[in-house]
Amino acid sequence: MNAICGYYEDYSEQYYTFVQPKLLLADTHKPLFFTVDRLYDYDWNTPNAQRADNLAEWRNFVQGQATTEDLELLIYTAEAETLSALAQGQTPTGWASNSAVKAIRAQLKTEAFAYLSYAKQCESINVIEERHYWEELRTDQPKAKALIAEGQKLYTTLKANWLKLRVAYQMGRLAHYHHLGTVESLYKQYAQPLAKEQSLIQDWILSDLAGAIHAERPAEAVYLFAKIYDRCPSRRVQAYYSFRVADDDTWNAALALCQNKREQIALYFLRAIKPFSNSLEEMDAIWALDPNSEYLETLLVREINKLEYLLLNKYDKENFLFIDKNTQMSLSEKERYLHQTTAWVRKAIDSKQLQRQTLWQIAHGYLQYLALDYDNAQRVLDQALASTTNPKVQKQIRLLQLAIKLSTLEKTSPEIENQWFQQLMDDQDQENFSLQYFYKQRMAILYAREGQGAKAFLSNPQVWGDVWTAGKNAAFVDELLDFVRKPNKTTYEEVLMERLPTRDEAYYIELKAAYLIREDRLKEAAQWYAQYPEQTQEERLPEDPFYANFKHNNVREERQARYTRRQWLQKMLEYIAESQKNGKDAAQAALLVGHAYYNLTWFGNSWHILNNYRSSADLWLIHYYKKYPENASEQQLSGHRYDQSLAIQYYTHALELAKRNKQPEIAAEALFMIAKCQQNTYYIQFESDPNSYDYSPGPRAPLSAKPAFEALKNYRNTKYVQQAIGECWYLDEMF
Repeated sequence: MNAICGYYEDYSEQYYTFVQPKLLLADTHKPLFFTVDRLYDYDWNTPNAQRADNLAEWRNFVQGQATTEDLELLIYTAEAETLSALAQGQTPTGWASNSAVKAIRAQLKTEAFAYLSYAKQCESINVIEERHYWEELRTDQPKAKALIAEGQKLYTTLKANWLKLRVAYQMGRLAHYHHLGTVESLYKQYAQPLAKEQSLIQDWILSDLAGAIHAERPAEAVYLFAKIYDRCPSRRVQAYYSFRVADDDTWNAALALCQNKREQIALYFLRAIKPFSNSLEEMDAIWALDPNSEYLETLLVREINKLEYLLLNKYDKENFLFIDKNTQMSLSEKERYLHQTTAWVRKAIDSKQLQRQTLWQIAHGYLQYLALDYDNAQRVLDQALASTTNPKVQKQIRLLQLAIKLSTLEKTSPEIENQWFQQLMDDQDQENFSLQYFYKQRMAILYAREGQGAKAFLSNPQVWGDVWTAGKNAAFVDELLDFVRKPNKTTYEEVLMERLPTRDEAYYIELKAAYLIREDRLKEAAQWYAQYPEQTQEERLPEDPFYANFKHNNVREERQARYTRRQWLQKMLEYIAESQKNGKDAAQAALLVGHAYYNLTWFGNSWHILNNYRSSADLWLIHYYKKYPENASEQQLSGHRYDQSLAIQYYTHALELAKRNKQPEIAAEALFMIAKCQQNTYYIQFESDPNSYDYSPGPRAPLSAKPAFEALKNYRNTKYVQQAIGECWYLDEMF
């Protein structure tokens, strides 16, 4: 039930994205759909993904007579010794049944083995596994030169131009990776004469050439990278990262090199998706060249996703969808960009030149939604839905329509908790939970308005669903218990139940008692403990709640845990009653009550009674939220009892009784504990640096922060103080 570790929120996606590119666009440009991460899809940037097109070409080379798996085994997995043996006409053990080997031999294309053996040698110095992306590739110029010379010989012996082109690629790669300065000359001598050979290797070669000439001829390199991006999906990510335009002269020169409109469009597209670019300007340029370019559609969806990032922060205060309509908002830069984008889309639709009219209608309707014009948004999306039979597009429209419904929702109902939620679960993409998150957040707001506090808490995705630290009063637990007991729950209510730790009513009886204890309503708490079912096995506290050690804060002592929570409360009530009497046991009883209240706090050993969580970072969080109150919430600091006033009250009472009854040992212990409370108060109030992740309480508290220590001088001869001197450096210095 109890935990020391903290809760850590996932900040990877802090905004809603209701428009899902993969429902509206082909996967052609998927890695570069909008994202705040480096890439939307990393699959294209992995070795396996980059192999796919190459393996397809090899399968075509063997006329489809080999499986892709066997080709991959031969091309990418086989050891150098294996390939060398195959090149020499041998059949290494285990390779006789390989369909790729059999097909190459049957079709008399065995020179392919010589190429593969050569490529494996080149790979040994070109590809270094286990290398971090920021590390420079280690060069070996002598070996690279020797391999280029070997490649030149192999090139002249090969008959198939398709294989010759691959040898040219390997040689250019060696020259590029090992900084030999001969990439362009090798290209002209060996690759350019084969320019008519149809192969993706042409673009792989151009990629190395562009990288080699970028420093001296940046415009030509930029042009080549755009051309490669347009033609070669397997080099698309690399082309995007390598595309760098330093100035207008470079840009204009690159445009001048373009042979057709498509190449120009690729240039504009790559510039549009770079950070800090004005994409609408680039979209204007692409529109002038081809209003129905796939690049323009990709940019359209990117701009919508970008606006979601700007406007739909998941935190209510920064989200347009949660701003009160009656609130007067200033025309911010974000809003202006929304209006500019909406106007651009409206102009495109009015031109009547669009082939995929539905896509642009969806964009227009959604932009109206972002502008909080829900009626027009619904009307436009209805038209879009009627105009398409594409299941993916229909799914996207339904999701947006559900978002509009949620935004205009004024109250909850069983229909909303059943049918609406089920539609959401049926239609939402399992990789995109934005609309489900929005549904939960919207329902939490409505539940709170309707006075359904427990459901509001459980539905709010922004809070950690720990009912022990919910920051509510004891009445909150009554709502929780009623909710747990409710028969015939709706679909969504069953989902909310999953956020609760258990359906066992005994758990909530203990929880209610804990909340009552927090409010110092001990007798009522005892009545709730009395409702425990007889068969309930009660957990014992790990420490003695009526014991306080000399050491600072929550230091564990190897002492027998003698109490359950119910037993602790019974004993607590007995001690409180005894402390109100004038007898000789009153001072000791008051002292023990002080210990019990002290131990309920974050500083004590029995915080488990009130909470199931404690973190060493909690004091640091106090200082953090003092400096950044906009990040604070009721829940984030609740539950842990920093307030030691009740402990001080009973320690003071014990001190007065002990003085009156001449009980110096009790008086000394009460004074020492008052000093500890004063010291803890100093740590709470100390202005530590919230930007530092040092979770220690702070510097050593000065004696002026705990005046009760000074009074201990009057009890220096007590056994308690003598023992404390050996444990506490403050007293050791004082005496």
